[in-house]
Formats: sequence, structure tokens, C-alpha cells
Amino acid sequence: MLGWGTLILFIGAPIVGLVVWLIRKVITVRTPGNYLNWTFGGLWAIGWVCLMFFLASMSTDFKRYESVEEAAVVQQPSQGKMIFKVSQPELMYEGNFGWMNDNGNELDGFNITADTLKLSTVNLDFQKSEDSLPVSCYYCKTSDG
Repeated sequence: MLGWGTLILFIGAPIVGLVVWLIRKVITVRTPGNYLNWTFGGLWAIGWVCLMFFLASMSTDFKRYESVEEAAVVQQPSQGKMIFKVSQPELMYEGNFGWMNDNGNELDGFNITADTLKLSTVNLDFQKSEDSLPVSCYYCKTSDG
């Protein structure tokens, strides 16, 4: 709702006001008072308010952050080294957005659809183990927005 209010009042009202002013200037119409100036100025001011509320709403939508941490089953390494391998295939762009292209090359590392953006990011954080096992592993799945 705020998006439409912003579009109509913040962008549409000044355009309509300019068109009305231009037409009135061309046909040389004069009216007593300046009620049209106040009307379009008020609509544009309401558009500013809608824009601020719209931006605030969008920023709170992207500040949400969820994470789930789970313990992973790990065999203790025999030589004291742990090797990480990714079990899922690399993300490839499968969308049909015409504005996203890499000059015919494959776009990899992310996938975007109409309502979802997936990124292939891996963050490794190493800490000294506090239990009796020399190696323990936890993975954390995160979601933004």
C-alpha cells in the first residue's frame, strides 16, 4: 500500500501538476488564488511521508535474521587434520531474468527466482574445543530478510 502511495503521490502528483501548469500556461488561463499550487504541493508532501514510511518498512524487512545451529556427526581425524567437503552441487543461475547475463557464460554462486535469492557462502570459524573430543563440528544455517 505504501509503495502505491509513494508512486502516485511522490512521483505522479508532481508530474500531473506540471502537465496542468503547462496546459494552463499554453491556453493562458488565470484563476484567482493559488489553490492548485497548495493542492499539488500538499499531495507531494503526503508523498514524502509515504516515501519515508515505505523506506522504513523496507529496512525493517531486511533486518530480520534467523539462524539454526546443529551439531554435525564427525569422525575423529586420524592424523589430526579435518577435511571439509561440500556435499551439494554448486549453485547455478537457473532463472529467466533477461537483465541478468554474463555474456553467455554460466552465472554461478547464486540462484534467484521470483521470491528467493540463494547465495553459496561458507564461513568457517575455528575455536578451541571445550569438551573431551579433540574435534567437534557445528553448522549454522542462516536466513536474512
